[in-house]
Amino acid sequence: MLDHAFQLSSNWAYFSEECDCLKLLFSRLKYPDKLINSTITRFITIKATEQPVPSPTENNSPEPIRVVLPFKDQASADILRMQLSKTTKLSET
Repeated sequence: MLDHAFQLSSNWAYFSEECDCLKLLFSRLKYPDKLINSTITRFITIKATEQPVPSPTENNSPEPIRVVLPFKDQASADILRMQLSKTTKLSET
């Protein structure tokens, strides 16, 4: 979402406004403020320098990191499942 906002913003002031909206959105979804701020800061650092910045959580652990993403309700999940199954059926034909 940050990349999308960055691509659509014509200058840093507009991008900053979009970041504020994203912060509010993810705060309402109960994401930790520390995670939101560090993600935005890291993205800005990468875009400002145009060089990849290593993630602060990189380690040599082979264990995958699992993230549970919230969804609005079961009805939304059912609709998404039906849409995905239609897409799969179309691609098979």
